[in-house]
Amino acid sequence: MILPVCVLIQIVSVVLGQPVISEDTNVYANSTLETLKVHMFTDGSSAASRSFTSEDSLFKSEFWKRMQKEKDPQTAESTVIYLEDSNTVLYFGESEVNRNEKRNPFRKHGPTRDVDMIEVDFGPKEQKFIYNMPVSMCVSSKLSSSGASYTQSYKWTNAITIGIDVHIGVSVYLAGVSLSAGNDDLSLSYTNTGSITCNAAPGKSVQVFGSFIYAFFPHAKKRNVILAKTRVSSGPWAKIASSKPDFRKYGAVFFDLFGSPNYFCVDKEEKLKCREEDVVDNTEADPLDALNHA
Repeated sequence: MILPVCVLIQIVSVVLGQPVISEDTNVYANSTLETLKVHMFTDGSSAASRSFTSEDSLFKSEFWKRMQKEKDPQTAESTVIYLEDSNTVLYFGESEVNRNEKRNPFRKHGPTRDVDMIEVDFGPKEQKFIYNMPVSMCVSSKLSSSGASYTQSYKWTNAITIGIDVHIGVSVYLAGVSLSAGNDDLSLSYTNTGSITCNAAPGKSVQVFGSFIYAFFPHAKKRNVILAKTRVSSGPWAKIASSKPDFRKYGAVFFDLFGSPNYFCVDKEEKLKCREEDVVDNTEADPLDALNHA
C-alpha cells in the first residue's frame, strides 16, 4: 500500500528589515516647520528622517545651519531629508560620512560650507503581484511506500541590490523611499518561518508555490548636488536600476510586505513545474529572479 507523502515546509511570518515603529516630532525653528521621524527596524537598526515643506525651508532650518557649519558624519550616515513640494529625497554624500577626512590647517574656512548631497527622485510607485511561483521541487508519492516528509525554511539569503551608493545604509535608504512612496512596508529582504503541510495522493505529486508582492519605481533617478545657503550646483540625472539588463526596466525594486508572502500546495499535474530551472530557490536565487514568474 502506497501512503500519501507528507511534505512539511517551514514558513511563517517573522519579517526582518521591516520598519516596526515610527515616531513623529514637529520642530519649529525660525518659523520653519520641520518634521522629525525616527524609523526603527526589526533587525535593530534605525534611521532618522527630517521633512521640510520645500528646499527653502530646509535652508532656513537650524538643522541645516548646523550641518553647514561643521561636518557631522554620525548624523549624515543616519539621516535622510525629505522635501514635500518636490517629493524628492536627499541623502548625504560619501564625503559627509567620511570620518578620515582631515581638516586642512592652511585652508581658509568661512562660517559656512558647501554640503555634498545625493538627490533622489523615486517617481511613481508601481506594484507587481507574483502568483504561482514554485519555491520547492516536486515530491511524488511513487517514491515512498511509507510516507515521507521534509522541512524547508524560506528566506532570501541575498537581498535586493540597493543600486544607489554603497555608503548609504539600508535603513536610511528605506526611510527615504518610505517617505516618498507613503509606504512603510517596503523592504529589501525578508525571512519567513512557520509551516505548511502538503499531501500527495497515491501516484501523484505535490509542490509548494508562493505569491509575492513587489513595489518598484521604474522612473527612479539620482544626481549629485551641492547645497549651501542655496543650491550651488546639480549634476546630471542617472537612472537607479539593477545592473542586470533584464531588470533595468523596473528601476528601484523592493518587497512590499503589506501583503506578506503566502505559500500554498499545488497537486494539479497541469500546474506543476518540476524542472529545476523553473524553481526559484529562496536560499540561493537573486530576489529579482522572481519577477520573471509573472
